[in-house]
Amino acid sequence: VNAGLEARPFRFPGNPFAFPLNGVIGPYISLQPSKTYLIRLINAGALSWHNFTIAGHSMTIVESQGSYTQPLTVRNIYINNGERVSFLLRADNPGCWQIRYNMLGPGRSGTGVAYLGYQGSSCDPSNATSFVLPTANEVWNQTALVSRNDMPFTIPHSNKRIDLYVKQVRTGAVAPSIKWSINNYTFVHPATPLIFSYYYNPTTTASSFPILNTEGEIIKRTYIIDIDYGDVIDFYFFNLPRSWDLNTEQHPMHFHGHSFWLLGSGGANTPVTLNLVNPIKVDTFTLPAYGWAVVRLQADNPGIWMVHCHIAWHNRMGMAFVLAYPGRTLPSVPDDFAVCGELSCRVVDIDDLFWNRHPSNRYRPHHHND
Repeated sequence: VNAGLEARPFRFPGNPFAFPLNGVIGPYISLQPSKTYLIRLINAGALSWHNFTIAGHSMTIVESQGSYTQPLTVRNIYINNGERVSFLLRADNPGCWQIRYNMLGPGRSGTGVAYLGYQGSSCDPSNATSFVLPTANEVWNQTALVSRNDMPFTIPHSNKRIDLYVKQVRTGAVAPSIKWSINNYTFVHPATPLIFSYYYNPTTTASSFPILNTEGEIIKRTYIIDIDYGDVIDFYFFNLPRSWDLNTEQHPMHFHGHSFWLLGSGGANTPVTLNLVNPIKVDTFTLPAYGWAVVRLQADNPGIWMVHCHIAWHNRMGMAFVLAYPGRTLPSVPDDFAVCGELSCRVVDIDDLFWNRHPSNRYRPHHHND
């Protein structure tokens, strides 16, 4: 995969050839009639969002990424990489039914299939009733999910706004290298882990990491946004078309270390309107193609945190940045933690790490001292 992503010219590594459900291709699921099941749906993929359907049944969404939602009954669920949704499934329609989850988006192809039946009745997968899938250009808007109205909460007012422009870039028209950028920067990981740079040198800031090199549209940099504990930040994401053919695609954006309120999202022709009453709080959202999204984050977890597209290909191609709290606010580094990079590297025996942290263990394996 990496060879294709780094090639000149760029080569798409291709679509998946198998779509397992819980590690199994085409599994059979049996329900007990008249029961209601809570189903936890997770997109653990690396490339595509999926349209998930169960023929003959509706699904009532009640939770998303740790937030209880106002019940929303749907016939299909769009779920992106890294997203999680819980729904209630009522076993009230005996028969033999297909569960389908097909890839969405330009150039994406493939469908996973499982089978749903009922205890006490037979189910021949070859005769299972299928669901007519919506077309790939139908938009699932995650903001249709809102917080439960019997669980009131207060959304803090923001004191800062940060605009983020997402775009695909390339070196040139001939045999190009292709990358992704945020605010024109293609992310490059530094030699020294950033948490060490900020912790051991409290004067470290985003300006400590200048542009590394530029080739065509590609500007490589360890792109960092410094924030302070207590900030309440509105991040405005805009998904721009690339320069050479004006195409773009959707992105599942994921924040490490924080959940945030998803205030709104929409397509290119949708005006920016924000839900400040009952938005859901999540850690991953879908930025529509040619569209926008606004999230509100409360900076309450000091650390050095990645924000990136959850499509592994895009992350690898530089679609990321870092939220960094000041070094003085970071928790202390454990004394036995291995420190490498431009700092002196101490090799720590993994057994020492384990057993020193668990002194109550009776038996300790023999190991060599380095």
